[in-house]
Amino acid sequence: APDNGSSNNTTGKSYYGIKMYEHPDDSFSHVITSGLYSVYATNDDYWDSVSVVDTESHGIVKVVLKKRFYSDEYGTSAKSAYSDFNPSLEEKYDHNQSFDFCSGSSYVCQSSNFAYAIYRGERYYADYYNNGNDIIAISLRKTSSSIYDIDLEIGYETQEFRDLDSEETSNIADNL
Repeated sequence: APDNGSSNNTTGKSYYGIKMYEHPDDSFSHVITSGLYSVYATNDDYWDSVSVVDTESHGIVKVVLKKRFYSDEYGTSAKSAYSDFNPSLEEKYDHNQSFDFCSGSSYVCQSSNFAYAIYRGERYYADYYNNGNDIIAISLRKTSSSIYDIDLEIGYETQEFRDLDSEETSNIADNL
């Protein structure tokens, strides 16, 4: 587990006594690949960002991996990467639920407007898996960059993270 910011390779912010780490360098990815989260670490250079929430009382309680894809209007490259990860997750964890929900107009929700609906925040595209009481989620999310930039996000969240005060988890989520 990270050492609460004493390493030269970490930068951390503290929110309500919970340390959050962001590690763009390769040195941290070895922590991820050598423990609970090895299923996600297919290539150390693959992820654009890795965020870890580490508490003094429970250790690492949440990990979020993000990769940005430039996609066409159908979201082809992002959906392809998403589909590539699902078999590995299904093999290791119990699949719980899948969501492909669009709340926009019939025009926005057409498959030819997948990237646009993600960008507008009107499409929710995610799968959830269980590992005991822990939850693994994979989703496609909007970025602030452009209509065709879509983030693939994989998160591992422990029961201890969900047991934290809702104000704490909200502040943490805003900074992942």
